[in-house]
Amino acid sequence: MPTDHVPVLAHEVIELLSPKPGDTVVDGTLGGGGHARLLHDCIQPGGQVYALEHDPAAIAALGSTPFIVKQANFATLQQVCADWNISGQVNGILLDLGYSSDQLKRGRGLSFRALTEPLDLRLDPTLPQTAADLLNDGTSTMLVEMFRNYGELKQPQRLARVIIDWRLDHSITTVADLVECVQQAYHTSSSDVLAKVWQACRIAVNNELAVLEQGLQAAFTVLSPGGRLAVITFHSLEDRIVKHQFAAWADTKCICPPEVPVCTCQRTPLVRLLTKHPVVPTAAEINRNPRSRSAKLRAIEKL
Repeated sequence: MPTDHVPVLAHEVIELLSPKPGDTVVDGTLGGGGHARLLHDCIQPGGQVYALEHDPAAIAALGSTPFIVKQANFATLQQVCADWNISGQVNGILLDLGYSSDQLKRGRGLSFRALTEPLDLRLDPTLPQTAADLLNDGTSTMLVEMFRNYGELKQPQRLARVIIDWRLDHSITTVADLVECVQQAYHTSSSDVLAKVWQACRIAVNNELAVLEQGLQAAFTVLSPGGRLAVITFHSLEDRIVKHQFAAWADTKCICPPEVPVCTCQRTPLVRLLTKHPVVPTAAEINRNPRSRSAKLRAIEKL
């Protein structure tokens, strides 16, 4: 089935993963299938793309594909690859942490411009808690921490206070309700402020940062020696996690206790950094696909 989603940094992903005929490749975030199709074409003949996607609607929309697909979150990548019997044999893994244009059309309130949609924000509809549940049930302290830590919002207590007051009369159920709360708290409805609020709610509902940390560890485990991992992030919290984890794997600094006079750990790097600095979209790509403007791509090779 046709999709409106345009894969971000597609050429750069192919260049960094360097897929070859016969390779085994995992797309941990299948989405609209754009990256997976390109990877599939590069590894023929004889190669296979395995894909994970936590949104059943995305899998259904793709219809028949040459990929082997599992409805699962990439945090479970290690177990899924064990089920596929490919652990330690994977030549390339891609994690694209953005959400697709198609997901914006599924009525889950992922866009703050979709005022009449329910405030859901789950990327996996089987998750137990929606954004509305979180906002209606959360304490003031929890809301402040969520908006500060996940949205990097200034003066988050102002929005938390408005939400608590709003709940005295009626529940927060729609996108419009939360937009109105933001307007009351900050006397603005600027896209920058709303984007931070939506980011905070989406991260909390989908547990995105913990999932990323688990997924990176799982991806490293299932890669073969010489296998490559590429990750596309879209905001600073994600990029920081990826940057620090990649740097830790590449580090050669001695970890012996300070009282040991001679180094015995003989620490060696676990990966080679393929991107000293993140790869970002060209001006031409941003012009074609404005949603790509915040994308950052980092990649490693397992040693």
